[in-house]
Amino acid sequence: MKEGVDMISYVGFIRGLNVGGKNKVAMSDLRFEFEQLNYQSVSTIGNTGVIFFDSDEEVENNTLSRQLTDKLGLEIKIVCLTFEKLLKIKSQLPDWWNQDKEWRHNVLFLLDEIDISHLTNQFPTFDESIEKAFVMDEIVFWASAFTERKDYYRSQYSKLMKHKVYKHVTIRNGNTLNKVFNKIEETGEKMSHS
Repeated sequence: MKEGVDMISYVGFIRGLNVGGKNKVAMSDLRFEFEQLNYQSVSTIGNTGVIFFDSDEEVENNTLSRQLTDKLGLEIKIVCLTFEKLLKIKSQLPDWWNQDKEWRHNVLFLLDEIDISHLTNQFPTFDESIEKAFVMDEIVFWASAFTERKDYYRSQYSKLMKHKVYKHVTIRNGNTLNKVFNKIEETGEKMSHS
């Protein structure tokens, strides 16, 4: 850690860890590797592949992905966003986001510096009675009907896994994203009281 340098707080979203019994990594091992890379205040949320950390310099996603791939022996892709950026995003979310419990709410983070148009051009129209999407920067907030499976299977979201852009996104559900927002806000409150 560099003396006298302000730390930047990040959240990293890692693609495909601990999904379907594949790419198994214990969160304690993940935290250890981040600490070995000289990141500070490292923590995770459950087994979600979401990691919080502080850095004394700007984090470059592709460089960190390569470092983690080398250390863990698995292909790792990560997108890192600052606390500041995530709080700005939270303040601009549409009012429908994560409200309807009969819909599935997911957030898609683009990896590999893929332009958002590669995703949005695949899905030019939506039937808003069964799904809605909101795009901000390189992030898509996507909600789709789920309780009525016939509606879900009609949605563009249900077709996402078949598109070539799918391997360039990491997805978290709305509940996980709420946990991220809550942890960021709790961290900010602790910092303001110290």
